[in-house]
Amino acid sequence: MTTPAHTLRDLTYSGRFDLAELGRVAHAFLRTHLANETELARGLDVAARTSPYGGEVAASLESILRAADEGSVGFPARPQR
Repeated sequence: MTTPAHTLRDLTYSGRFDLAELGRVAHAFLRTHLANETELARGLDVAARTSPYGGEVAASLESILRAADEGSVGFPARPQR
């Protein structure tokens, strides 16, 4: 079994998904309460060192959530904390 944070980290590291796709995955984890922002951000911190996107982008949960918001018309808003 793996955690949502580990899954998001693995998807980021794979380089097969653009930032909007990663953001949609993160939104789904947040919306369904499978993970919180802190957990996802910590998982991305690990991926940042080796991600094909570069450390500063991969390390920012806010960046991938924003990419999903901008790339998805009508996508549900991020849940409030």
